[in-house]
Amino acid sequence: MTKRPPNQHVTQKEATVKDDVIALYEKSFPKSELQPTAEVKELVASGRMAVHTTRDLDGSLRSFSFISMHDENALKFANLDYIATEQNLRSSGIGSLHAERLSKIVSQENPKFTALTLEMEHPKELGIAAEKLAVRIRRAKFYDRLDAPFTNIKYNIIDFEDPAYRGMAHWRAWVYKPEEFHPVQAARNFMLAEGGYGLKPNSAAVREFDRANNYWANTLGIVGSAARASTIPGQTLVE
Repeated sequence: MTKRPPNQHVTQKEATVKDDVIALYEKSFPKSELQPTAEVKELVASGRMAVHTTRDLDGSLRSFSFISMHDENALKFANLDYIATEQNLRSSGIGSLHAERLSKIVSQENPKFTALTLEMEHPKELGIAAEKLAVRIRRAKFYDRLDAPFTNIKYNIIDFEDPAYRGMAHWRAWVYKPEEFHPVQAARNFMLAEGGYGLKPNSAAVREFDRANNYWANTLGIVGSAARASTIPGQTLVE
């Protein structure tokens, strides 16, 4: 397949989830990480999720993303839930092009949003295999280049199929309104939201999050940042 230069690609929001998007979605992620297709389509139809694509001028799909919309509270933001590029075009610049354009589109289409956030596995997690470590480091550098830095929020990724999983999260954000965006509150809202983890405020994971990020102090304005040494079960991380 011929690789076309980035200026021959169109990135846009689509009203429905097309079959080629579903096909790329299902082959790009492990089955355990996929939301049911019917659920994704319903969320897009209701406006709780949005699908964006980057296509060739002939309409061929090259990259896509699903973002969840978190505008139910005063702090409004979107979260990048899934992003993938056709395998034979990875490292061609199309994925970077899509992510960069996506951030701008989300900001332009949602003027009240403070950021576009994303969760990835932490590149400094202890005890992981060298191959996994290398993948995580490459992914972190990818988002660093795209100006979506780590926010210093500390919590463990929730795995509903494996409650014993304690993998560390790496919470990043393209920040649109620095004076309004509060990463601790946004990450906590994501944990509670139906479009996020859907947890209860008194759940063990949320209480753990509150302790690790000094949640109450942050919400009272006593602490302006979560960047400090924190202990999460199984890990001690100092940034």
